[in-house]
Amino acid sequence: YKVGWEECCKPKAEGGLSIRNIYKWNNTAVLFQLWRIVKPGNSSIWVQWFNHVLLKNKGFWTAKIPYKTSWVARKILSYRPQALKFFQYHIVPNSAFKFWLDPG
Repeated sequence: YKVGWEECCKPKAEGGLSIRNIYKWNNTAVLFQLWRIVKPGNSSIWVQWFNHVLLKNKGFWTAKIPYKTSWVARKILSYRPQALKFFQYHIVPNSAFKFWLDPG
């Protein structure tokens, strides 16, 4: 029998197989990496490398996607419009908000 992917991803109580929806899981994983880059105070070596080498200290939200970069970096940067609806900025003294580069 042919069964749709959405049916397989439903919980067993609803007649599905409780298989994780791999598309939603991947979107969540990419958005989590994006959040790690944008989160203030993150001292991860990977995040520092991403900012200094790939973005070359440009604003994360306005930087163009580098042509010669890994698939992962292009994927993360292509999710920026989708991620904007989840972010809120609170501007306080000594915040890292860049008025011209960060979305309002």
